[in-house]
Amino acid sequence: MTLEHAQRHLPDGYVIRTMRDVDHAEVSAICATIYPTERPYTEAELRTHQTRFPEGQFVIEHVASSAVAGAHFMLLLNMMHFHVDDSWEALTAGGSFTDHDP
Repeated sequence: MTLEHAQRHLPDGYVIRTMRDVDHAEVSAICATIYPTERPYTEAELRTHQTRFPEGQFVIEHVASSAVAGAHFMLLLNMMHFHVDDSWEALTAGGSFTDHDP
């Protein structure tokens, strides 16, 4: 799916774009709200995600307020190194995405 295709599925007034450094605090706050029993991503982890795979880290922005309304993270894995039942921790290298395999 392209960004243009994804954009067509958003409500008016919202855009999808790649994550920027300035988004990290808002993304972390969203993660804390959605997963209240989990530690949210830190700024350092989000920077690592961007460094490893910048074109795979997205936010939904509310245009009128410039606020981040949602986030989506991607990484590519070589599943020959993993098992389908591996935990999120194993698949994401503890949330760091350092196992991203372009």
